[in-house]
Amino acid sequence: MSLSLKIRLRPVRFAFIVRPENRAKLAEVFRVTTCLWGGKYNPIVPFFKKVPDWWDRRGHRFENAKQIVDGYLDFFEPDILVETEKGIANSFGFDEQRVIQLSDVLERQGDGEDRGYGLSVVDVYRELYQKEFQFVHRKKPKIVNVKAKKNPFNLFGSCVFGAFPTTTTLEYFEQNYRDVFDPENINLTPKSFLSLYKTGCVTPLRIGQMNIRVRYHEHSDLTLFVLDADEPRDLIDYWNLRATHRQVLPIPVQWLKILSPYCKSVINKNYRPLPGNPHRVMIRTTVMFSRSIPESEIDPLFRKHVAPDDVNAVVIQTWYPPIWRTTPDFSARTTRPTLETSEKSLSLNPDPKNKAIRFGTLSPEFCNRFGGEFRWANVINLSDWSAGDEIATTFPCNYRNPQFPPFGMALQSVLPTTEGLVLLSKYVSSDEYWELIDGTNAINSWFKANKISATLSDGGRPTQQIIQTLGGFWGVTRIAHPEIVKLLNQMSRRPISRSMQQAEFKNRVNNAVANDRWRRKVFETLVERKVVALGLELRCTKCASWSWYSVDQLDYVLKCELCLKDFDFPITSPTETSKARWAYRVIGPFSLPDFARGGYAAALAIRFFADVLGGANRASTTWSSGQELELPSGKKSEADFILWHQRKQLLGIDYPTEIVFGEAKSFGKEAFGKDDIERMRLLADTFPGAVLVFATMKQAEDLSQTEIDLIGGLAKWGREYNRNRSQIRAPVILLTGTELFAAHSLDETWREKGGKHAIFVENAMHPIEVLTNLADCTQQLYLGMPSYGQWLNDKWKKRSIRRASKAKTSGDKE
Repeated sequence: MSLSLKIRLRPVRFAFIVRPENRAKLAEVFRVTTCLWGGKYNPIVPFFKKVPDWWDRRGHRFENAKQIVDGYLDFFEPDILVETEKGIANSFGFDEQRVIQLSDVLERQGDGEDRGYGLSVVDVYRELYQKEFQFVHRKKPKIVNVKAKKNPFNLFGSCVFGAFPTTTTLEYFEQNYRDVFDPENINLTPKSFLSLYKTGCVTPLRIGQMNIRVRYHEHSDLTLFVLDADEPRDLIDYWNLRATHRQVLPIPVQWLKILSPYCKSVINKNYRPLPGNPHRVMIRTTVMFSRSIPESEIDPLFRKHVAPDDVNAVVIQTWYPPIWRTTPDFSARTTRPTLETSEKSLSLNPDPKNKAIRFGTLSPEFCNRFGGEFRWANVINLSDWSAGDEIATTFPCNYRNPQFPPFGMALQSVLPTTEGLVLLSKYVSSDEYWELIDGTNAINSWFKANKISATLSDGGRPTQQIIQTLGGFWGVTRIAHPEIVKLLNQMSRRPISRSMQQAEFKNRVNNAVANDRWRRKVFETLVERKVVALGLELRCTKCASWSWYSVDQLDYVLKCELCLKDFDFPITSPTETSKARWAYRVIGPFSLPDFARGGYAAALAIRFFADVLGGANRASTTWSSGQELELPSGKKSEADFILWHQRKQLLGIDYPTEIVFGEAKSFGKEAFGKDDIERMRLLADTFPGAVLVFATMKQAEDLSQTEIDLIGGLAKWGREYNRNRSQIRAPVILLTGTELFAAHSLDETWREKGGKHAIFVENAMHPIEVLTNLADCTQQLYLGMPSYGQWLNDKWKKRSIRRASKAKTSGDKE
């Protein structure tokens, strides 16, 4: 067993939830974040019970207030939620231990054992003093402390440059800053503001980023954000925009006339060819106007104060990026940046019996040995490189109140997130001891945490044994051929012996996969992985019937399996095929009839998601074979396989984990029935948004019209939009033999298939490895349904016609 761990150290991520109109609390948030290591990247979540009119300048309401707040939280996935008012976060399902008050974040003088949360910038100041600032500099860096004498710009200055708390018990932060850096006091005016931009001075907020490497995952050009400096909601928008975008310069609309020459100069300077691009793509500046600026004023302000001579050098943006909304697949994905101070990679070989690992965590080199709670975070990415594919490495993303995964003696709770498994640490260089579990036990534990009783089904056992016997999905690939599974099933149905002569078996296997570059040494794999066992078929001298005996059963005297009488081994003529012949016999789960009781189809379906669809590190999958479920409602259901499927993002934050329930069938006629549909619908009701998969080894043309109608009805139901969850009810995927027997990637399989399959690959606007897109494609290919876009468009047209008809009827009555 071979595991790899990648451990990344970063600051704790706080999310401050505040009402946009509460200026006093927002000012306190700016002061608190200035005193935290990495505070600049802590999001501020606007809270309201009703979506305000200013939220969208065109009056659109795509989400309600709770959905917007939930969207902010899901985008940033905070480690700790900070309330600016007691109880303001009660409805968002956070673990109570990770919901704190604004007044509790920082350590106050005289608090004794109560030492706050996160890592204080005082530790940063101490490190910088010891390494740099206690010595005389030949050229001293310009470090400033910016304050606005005019009250309307106090909040703006705190947001842009940082500010220190003014309460007596927290005055030591500013005092330490002054003692270490001897900063220059700057009065915030348009002139000083411009000077600070041009000279790149070091501010309190900037100094709190020490030793943090920031990897942005968006590639937007420079943005000038024109905002009302006295409007709290604009400052919240700027704060979050700066936390996610590489280059954002705030331009107060109050100073726009004075800053106009600078804005035009920046735009002209930034307008240049993109380096290395042969198509003369130009880098342009985006001018974004905040939501508080009336739309009618935007164009006059732009033309008068911002517009450069070359209009191609700039892009006007009148809308604020909806980071609270999931990015659609057809556009570039927006994510928060990845923060990192240090990292290390470990290769571990845990004991196959207890599957336990021990590893050391990372801690900042400059921190005190002792401090408050949740001082920094370790992000752990776990990968299983062994052939068994059994260890659970992917988990449902639940950063709010995780009751799972339980890694045995883990010192802290583990938060499963899109960036990895997050450990909130308190102690310097602590060791962790994790007891890992396989996918079936992991998924069963998750069911238990959700008050669902789960037991391995009769059909689930063969599936699990097939995958384990073959050594994981690499071995399952060797039986991913219709002739191979039919051959094994044929042998399992033979009376008594369930065997086939050695030469015939070898020839049939090799002929089935001849000239297939993706399937090599299939025969050797079946023998070496003990799918079949070698033995002798011997003819009984008493009743003339044939019986099969394994190598270790052979003896000079044998008992006939039919007549139960003893007979002698043909020692004088062991090579006569009329008396003895070498043969292979299917054993273990492969000896079960009816395609290993459906185990082949389920194993191939799991392998499809783990290997064919998620190959080349594009996805990670934790799997369980068939489970019988008793739901909280008391109703019972069943699934032939269950997956946690997570798409990977190269050099970025992964996608949220999706829950997949599957129903698998072999080659039977009318295999999918009403009971299967009802069970899957029940699972979709219990797990909203779950992906439902119907997998069969039959080809599409062998599906009956009844099966198509039943699955199509469920697929149409699953397409309906769940407004409360901002997603469709349940994507329904239909997999046929084309997909289950794919030798390599799905793209290549469909391309070789030709016809409509090839068209989907060549003309696909959306990647087919996205499960919702795969559902849309297979519904069109195999169920005769229109595309989701066309179906939705037709639905809107019918709704418009009904509304127009209803309006006409009402008008006629009047």
